[in-house]
Amino acid sequence: MDPKSWSRFYEWALSQPGNFPTVLGQAGVAYMFEDPAYESRFIQAGLQYWAELAAEGPRYVMRVSPGVSEDLWALPNGVKKALMGASGRNDWVFDPLPAGGLSELLEKLGVNIGQAG
Repeated sequence: MDPKSWSRFYEWALSQPGNFPTVLGQAGVAYMFEDPAYESRFIQAGLQYWAELAAEGPRYVMRVSPGVSEDLWALPNGVKKALMGASGRNDWVFDPLPAGGLSELLEKLGVNIGQAG
């Protein structure tokens, strides 16, 4: 696919919480390998939208990975991949999301989204 088309699609997907699940799955994160700027964009979108998506319960889980879990964080997803890249760590990937959400996790990992990507 044309890189400009991917960029437009990702900008659309990262622009609203209801669009975000279209790029959360493993296939959707492939563009991060092509354009490292999307690592920080995934983290920013996660910070902005995660609580809203998680509050919906299995609704968005079914869009990302049908039948696997009712917990969106338990699934492989683009936010985790971006955080692994930004932190250089993967020892936390299977842990539940901390009570303080992504903000707390970023702090624990020492990730500053101004420096991610």
